[in-house]
Amino acid sequence: MKYLIGLMLFLTLSAYGQGDSIFRWDSVAVMQQQDSMTSLRKTDRWARSRLCQATHVGVPLVVGGLIATSVDKPVHHGRNDLMPHFHCTADNYLRFAPAAVMVGLKIAGVPSRSSWDRMLLSDAASTALMSATLLTLKYSIPVRRPDGSDRRSFPSGHTAAAFMTATMLNKEYGHLSPWVGIGGYGVATMTGLMRIANDKHWLSDVIVGAGIGILATEFGYWLTDVLFKGHGKKKLIEK
Repeated sequence: MKYLIGLMLFLTLSAYGQGDSIFRWDSVAVMQQQDSMTSLRKTDRWARSRLCQATHVGVPLVVGGLIATSVDKPVHHGRNDLMPHFHCTADNYLRFAPAAVMVGLKIAGVPSRSSWDRMLLSDAASTALMSATLLTLKYSIPVRRPDGSDRRSFPSGHTAAAFMTATMLNKEYGHLSPWVGIGGYGVATMTGLMRIANDKHWLSDVIVGAGIGILATEFGYWLTDVLFKGHGKKKLIEK
């Protein structure tokens, strides 16, 4: 609802500004139009900034996951009602599938964003950031798993790894087609859902894990870009 209200306010103010620019060519209208343009330019600069690009998906997921703790129990009860005996180990392998596709495309010679060394360094930095974050949270915020097996439920490491590798794939080969990202994130989402179905994680664990995976990759690639500048980075045309 708040997003709809924000959109309505934006459209209303835009229409109001346009009306002023057409029907009231006085100094106040011109000043209002200039203020509006300045505000829009600032917003555009923020939207185009590296910080915004790196956080505009991951941060909302983490925040949303924390909010989702309020529905963890109802979701778990629903899982127990629909599939009380579900068990599948595919999630142990699906989390690596996007990375396997990325490496396979690279070996096949398909042009990617980065050279071999830059790609491996970016991925290593992303993995290090994700692992450090997961270990810190798992041991500082002990949450019992839904199946009661241990107190290392929060956040979901499988889901974080899946969304990390999906983001890696999208960064390196997303220029080929939107379906690259859709496929990668689809597999990552399936991994998260299977962690819930396997009774290993709460819904909030999975959502926060997804956010951490994306953020770790974004900042891992950002760090590599800062350290290595243009070395090993290729200019590609998105389709």
